[in-house]
Amino acid sequence: MSRLLVRDPREISDSLVAAVLDFCRRAKRPSTPEEVRLALARLPEERERDLRMAASREPPATPLSPQAFVDWVEGMPPDQAAALEEAGAYLAMARQAAAEALEMQLARPAQEEAKPLTPIRRRRKATKTPPVLVRRRRTAEPSATRTEPETPSGEGAAAEAGASTRPGRSRAAPRFGRFVSGRPAKRPIQELEAPEGADILLQLVGETDGNLRALLDRVNLAWAEDGGPIGAARLEALLRRHQIEEQRRRIERDRLRTLLRRERGFDRPVARAWKLSPRELRRLIQTYGLAEEVEELRARARADILAETQLSARLALLFRQQDRLRALGVYREVRQAAAHELRERVDTLPLDEKIQAPEVLLEMVRRQEGIDRGLWRWATEAFDLLAVAARRLGIPLAPTRPRHPGHGRLRPPRMRNPRPDRR
Repeated sequence: MSRLLVRDPREISDSLVAAVLDFCRRAKRPSTPEEVRLALARLPEERERDLRMAASREPPATPLSPQAFVDWVEGMPPDQAAALEEAGAYLAMARQAAAEALEMQLARPAQEEAKPLTPIRRRRKATKTPPVLVRRRRTAEPSATRTEPETPSGEGAAAEAGASTRPGRSRAAPRFGRFVSGRPAKRPIQELEAPEGADILLQLVGETDGNLRALLDRVNLAWAEDGGPIGAARLEALLRRHQIEEQRRRIERDRLRTLLRRERGFDRPVARAWKLSPRELRRLIQTYGLAEEVEELRARARADILAETQLSARLALLFRQQDRLRALGVYREVRQAAAHELRERVDTLPLDEKIQAPEVLLEMVRRQEGIDRGLWRWATEAFDLLAVAARRLGIPLAPTRPRHPGHGRLRPPRMRNPRPDRR
């Protein structure tokens, strides 16, 4: 029987697994990360680009499982893959993939044990060396008796001036000490203008994902123009001269699209990674024609957030992703829904004789909902649940200190100087 898997499922990146999980969810066939890894292990690592591009598209047919998704990427018509999925034809393939993955997992320790052990080299015993006499240097002569060195003149001076270092280097004054540092020596920009500079710039474009700001920082670390930094206009002229600008823009667009999909349309993390302001990032998105796709991602993220029904998940969103909710425009709606549900939980909890304090009532609600203690402390303060619990028990609550210093604080009367007696 031929092997089904061509690589270890554990070597597949998490970002690719997340993209395929989102695709299967949109294809009306939700899956698990383990099932996705077993399916993607059928293709070599060189096909990951095709897998990412296919996962970013809309499903051509439904339902599509991870195995059907891989068959569709390999060229099978989507309707045929969906029909095989409905007929349950991929169950045997999934079982075979799981068995092969288990064999790979068991074979890895055996391979590691079969590696030859390198012998440990023993250190030689240090031989006793005879003592060496150290001669002290003579102290420097006084400044009065020190003779000035002769300055070179004539042909000797011209020869010394002509013997300069290579371009980009400058003679430095000798410095002594343990921690001595100077300005880093940079190479001239003429190296990038030469034909060999195209390969250097192309490699830097790939390392910086086509980001112009990051590329400019990398270039200024090692090259300089007339002793000063290289500007953005000068770098773009170099890229156009070597015909790399179009390739850089294509790489930047693909990477920007990947980051926007990972953040689901939330632009602030992408702007920080790209070293841009939100306004500059929106302008770049408009330039590359990604505005409609970003709006679709934002709408899908809003729908998923509003469809969340678990109380602890809503509180976690409000506590940890407040900026994201505000950017998507659903913060107020999620907060109002969470506040209403929390007050309803406090008001509908069956009372017991042991519950005589509002703190005990809130702890019973927390245990019933299974909410983390830290998250519950924040929710108690943010939604004023202590007052709700005290009102439920009919216990007067002691006044608390104002949140802002000086707000509502009683000040002592100001003492004035007595007026002089007017007679």
